[in-house]
Amino acid sequence: MDATLSTLKACKHLALSSNNIEKITGLKGCERLEILSLGRNQIKKLDGVEDVAETLQELWISYNILGSLKGVEKLSKLRVLYCAQNLITKWADFEPLKECKALEELILVGNPLVDEASKSGDYREQVAGRMPWLKKLDGAPVTDDERAAGQEKLGG
Repeated sequence: MDATLSTLKACKHLALSSNNIEKITGLKGCERLEILSLGRNQIKKLDGVEDVAETLQELWISYNILGSLKGVEKLSKLRVLYCAQNLITKWADFEPLKECKALEELILVGNPLVDEASKSGDYREQVAGRMPWLKKLDGAPVTDDERAAGQEKLGG
């Protein structure tokens, strides 16, 4: 990714999947960007997404090497986050998502956190308790029962 991307002022959907990208840069001039597809790259951090925080609604970042979701909290209009098959390992790495109040759909399957939390059988409840506004998790609707059980477990 380089500064020439900033010339794409009217671009609404930017697809840069499978390009061996390591860092998110050069988005500052993408004033209308709503969908950013960065799957199957080598991205470790979400630094750089703040440049499109005012407009970005969907971030597709599956199959990277993200260890944290730090930075996603700046995306106030984010509705969809596809973040499967990354390296999210603990609930603390998940915390920035709590600030994404517009988020409706989340895919996290294939992250170590999901694998570990699924062993106890309450992964979906844990997510729903932390984000009760979420409508869809890993391709399936979030139920009211999952939200209630999750909030009870988390003391909310």
